[in-house]
Amino acid sequence: MQPDFIIQEDAASVLLKTRWMACYTLRDSYPGHASRCFESLDQRRRGQIIAIFSRSDHEPSEQDITAAYNKILAQEIEDSVQTAIEEWGGDRATVEVEIAKTIYELFDVFGENPRPVIQADTVGDSVKGQPDLPF
Repeated sequence: MQPDFIIQEDAASVLLKTRWMACYTLRDSYPGHASRCFESLDQRRRGQIIAIFSRSDHEPSEQDITAAYNKILAQEIEDSVQTAIEEWGGDRATVEVEIAKTIYELFDVFGENPRPVIQADTVGDSVKGQPDLPF
């Protein structure tokens, strides 16, 4: 696998990134920190993807790479949820409610539309531009 591969984000990637940023914002709500932290971890994620496919004899497709990327994001989110549960001494449902509130607040504050819109280049023509909550 070439180290300069491209990660094609899909609709699930966009939603996972939204949840990731909400989880981060639960711990650090300073504007811009979540996106900078997310981007700073890109090289580590790329390394994880290379490690996953280095055990394979075939070159991964764009879909394979995207699926691996999404799984890595999902695991990072799960780790954040578990950390919040431990730190707050609460339960998962409480953390999930806080994540949902944070997602809404982030898009209400930073977006022009109070409900998030999936990026048009990441979804099919049938849903381009339609508002959709990221969960």
